[in-house]
Amino acid sequence: MIQKLLGGIAGVGIAGALTAAFLQPAVLAPVISATGGAMGATAACMGFKKKDEEATNEANRVSSAFSYLYETNRGLVAPNQLSLLSGVPLDRIERFLSALSNEQGGQFIPTNAGPIVNFPHPANMLQEMTNNSANWAQEQINQIGIENAQLKKQMALINAARMSKAGVGGPVPKPQVPTNGAAPQPNNVEPWNSLL
Repeated sequence: MIQKLLGGIAGVGIAGALTAAFLQPAVLAPVISATGGAMGATAACMGFKKKDEEATNEANRVSSAFSYLYETNRGLVAPNQLSLLSGVPLDRIERFLSALSNEQGGQFIPTNAGPIVNFPHPANMLQEMTNNSANWAQEQINQIGIENAQLKKQMALINAARMSKAGVGGPVPKPQVPTNGAAPQPNNVEPWNSLL
């Protein structure tokens, strides 16, 4: 758009200079200088606009590369990877990550390949919460198991005491067998009628 505007100003300037040269040659110099000034201002604006566009494109590249690394590595971002993916010099990436980690609670982790930044990530938090929940549940199960074993011991002691008071817990008498080898005869027990 600025290029079209610059072309339009140049066209108006040329038309004005030609008109002034034929109709009023005395005003030719001011018309040409005004046209040059307008073109210079437009070119300066175009330079500022180009710098803004480059900064916006750079920010978009860094943002996209950061998002990709953040999601892929679950919060771990290496400055050299971010620099390579975004096409931004490493020293600027390191300053950016340092400021972002201070703001977002990231931690620098030293490695052989250079430091990496660990940012909080929802998947890591969910995993930590899951692990904490599983540990808590296992602890509860262990406590319940210990209590259950103690209650079983107490119930066994109570049952043993109750049976010893009732006389059930004593030795079982052996049936008396006649010495002649015959089967013992029950005392006036009629098995058929007692079962019916």
